[in-house]
Amino acid sequence: MSANEHQTVGDASHTQLDLMGNQDVRVAGQLHRNLIELLAHNEPVSIHCTGVDSVDASALQLLLAAKREAGDSLEIVAADDSEAGTWFRLAGVRDKLQLKTSAGR
Repeated sequence: MSANEHQTVGDASHTQLDLMGNQDVRVAGQLHRNLIELLAHNEPVSIHCTGVDSVDASALQLLLAAKREAGDSLEIVAADDSEAGTWFRLAGVRDKLQLKTSAGR
């Protein structure tokens, strides 16, 4: 798996999407498809950003739209001191994403 791919794991009651590498316009199409598929099932979803190296505006827009659509059934996880956590804070979207710093369900 390349550094920019997404990995989905889970069971019938909860799905986890692991984002890795650079989340930018080059992988935005795949991220968009993954989010549509995951949210279509109306099940709880966690997006873990611990393997993210950078985030651009296209990925931020997709994550914000997904959070707005799914509400509390979508959890975005990234430590404050992680690369993703830093990108979310610098972009001013940390609160809008309701970022979780641990993987509590």
